[in-house]
Formats: sequence, C-alpha cells, structure tokens
Amino acid sequence: MKFWLGALILLSPFCQAASFDCASDKLSATEKAICGDEYLSGADNVLNRQWSAAYGNSLSRGLLKAQQLDWLKQRKDCNADVNCIKQAYQRRISQLSSLTAFSPLSKYFSADKIDPPMAQGLVSEGGYQLRDNPWLIKPLTSEYALAFAAEKRKEDISGYYVVGHAVADDNLFIYLVVEMNEGNNQLIEVNDQGHARHIRMISSEYSAYADPDGQDTPGKMHFYLYNSATSTLRVAMDVVADGAVVDSEEETSVAGPLPRYERGTWQGFCSDVPCHSYSQSPSEKWRVASGNFMSTDERDGVYLFEANRPDSGVNVFSQKANDRIEKDFSYMRNFVWGEGETFYFDNEGGMACVWRTDITSKTTERIIPVESIKYPYYLKYRGREMVVATDTDEHGSLYIATSEVK
Repeated sequence: MKFWLGALILLSPFCQAASFDCASDKLSATEKAICGDEYLSGADNVLNRQWSAAYGNSLSRGLLKAQQLDWLKQRKDCNADVNCIKQAYQRRISQLSSLTAFSPLSKYFSADKIDPPMAQGLVSEGGYQLRDNPWLIKPLTSEYALAFAAEKRKEDISGYYVVGHAVADDNLFIYLVVEMNEGNNQLIEVNDQGHARHIRMISSEYSAYADPDGQDTPGKMHFYLYNSATSTLRVAMDVVADGAVVDSEEETSVAGPLPRYERGTWQGFCSDVPCHSYSQSPSEKWRVASGNFMSTDERDGVYLFEANRPDSGVNVFSQKANDRIEKDFSYMRNFVWGEGETFYFDNEGGMACVWRTDITSKTTERIIPVESIKYPYYLKYRGREMVVATDTDEHGSLYIATSEVK
C-alpha cells in the first residue's frame, strides 16, 4: 500500500531509504543524512512497515495522519544531525508499534478462555447452518482507563455499556455510559489510540439508548435519555476529533415510544411458547424474540419473526434440548441489528459468545467464541462491519471486532 501525504511518499519502493528517492536532487538536509547513513536508512524501512500496519488497523486514521505530519516536521527540524534523526525514528517506531492491531483471539485471550470449535454440520430447527467464523479483535479500553477519565477509582464503577458512536475527520469514537456505585453516571468517549475523556454527567435516574436513526451523521453523536416518570430527551452532540471539549449539545423532548426500542412490547410464540421481541429490524420486516431471561424451557431459542406475525417464528439457533450443542446455556437477550438482513446476539453458559445471523444466507456464525464477551453493539467504519463488545471478567475491557482488515 502507498500512502501520499503532501509531496512525501511515506510508503514506496526505496533506494537506500524507503520513503523517498535518494537519487533526487531536491532532498532536504535531513533526507540526505538518512540516505548517507546505513542505520538511518534501515530505520526508515522499519518505520514504513510499522506505518503500513498501523494505518491498516487504525480506527483513528485522521489522528494518525496528523500525528505523522507532526513527526515529519520534527524530523525535518533535526536538519543533518544524525543523532537527532536517529532518536526521532526510535521514538516514532516505538509509538507506532504500541498501537493495537486487529488479531486472532489467541493474541488477547488465553486458550482456556476461547471455546473449542463446534461440531461440523450443525443445523438449527429452522434450517439455519450453525458454524464458527471467528473475527479479528483488538482492545479499545479498560475499566482502569475509564476510572481515570472519570476521576474515580475502579472500585467506584459498577459497570458500563455502549450508548453510541460517531465518525469525525476519519476517526471513530465510541461513547460509553459508565455506571457508578454512588452518584451520577458519566458519559465517556474512547478511541482505539487508548484515549478516554469525560463528556458529561448523566443522572442515575436516567437510562441512555443509542439513537438508531442518528448514528450515521458525520461528526455527530446521538442518543436518548429516558425515565419512565419523565419525558424522553434526544441528545445530539458535535464531536471534536482533536480531543477538545464538545463544541455544542442539543436536547430535544421526544413524545411517544423510542424508535425501534420495543423491549417487552411485542409477544410472539417461540415453538408455541410465549416469547417477547426486543427490537424490530431497520427495514421493519423482521423481529427477533426469545423466552424470558434465563428461561428453563427446553424449546427456548432465538426466533426470527415476520414483522407482525406472532405465529411465524423460526429458530435460527439451537434449542436447549439439542444435545449436540450443549444443554447448559441461556440467552442474554442482547440483540442488535446489523447491515442488511443481519443481527447479532449473545448468550451465556454452554456455547457462550457473540453470534451473527444472516437471514439471507440462513447462517448463524459464532464470531467471538469467548464466554466472557457480551453485549454486542454494531457499527460501520470505512465500509467495514464491526462489533463492539464487553469482556465481563475482572478487568472489564472493551473490545472491537471485524471480519477483515483493509
């Protein structure tokens, strides 16, 4: 991959140095020093490999490019001082190598935390193929970083959940409501460079819910604050990519039900057992439902319904009674709709992990086979489908997964 930044080529075939042509008669004093020094020329090669890897894995490409421009200025300020240039390369290579990359699960989880592969040829009662298709994953933040941003101790945090996302200047930002054991909860912004910043307080009397109709507005983050005893507020914030205070914030009262937020309001019949829908698809063609949380009914499953046909439920997962899967499991009931006719869910107990169901291809794939990973949140960044999910073990890390790196 080649990446142009102004008149400089950061990634290109090299003659002595990797990032520019040493035969050119327009080299700066710094570039001449790099071409004339074997160590600096080699360091330039290493930096270009690191840059290529970092750029391909980055969810903060705008910030990454700005940081690279700053570094190029610092390198140029060294003029022909070989030692100064050497130190500049060493610092930048260290910075780039510290950025996390999308990797197989085994890089971030020990073997005992990753579930073994499923049996081959599994098919749900509704005719959906059940199979493994593990995505690549990388960490975003941890409870320690969230506590630091909130100016609290880790012990003060009771939990957190994703409430929204935004893309500003080619940078992806994730927004979390951090729940406190005492006092107000806090809205925190994180990115994949390890940065976390406090945005605003949220009364513990309110719950927050991502606005499904506002997440694709560039530079804006939208969510709802709601309380059964008060009117709902729709909040929209201008997102600032450089980490400054949010430019502006608007709150608008909302009448009526929240868009596509129908938890417990629609009842269907899962194998003739009453079950409840969590949400309707963006196309309004489908609903997904399961039995009540921690249901012990052996016919419990994950059922797909036509939008208003309570008798049309098709099980896209396994019933509890299916010994080929495992009896000891239940559903966390965390459903989220993805691109097209796809949705994601999690479960706990046997076969616990995050799953992706594609209605068109009639497949249900296990994409994150780690028992402690739960609460999927779907988004797209630069055309890639991604899922943010929480590791509920003692470290409380937040991860993001994708099927491929471009």
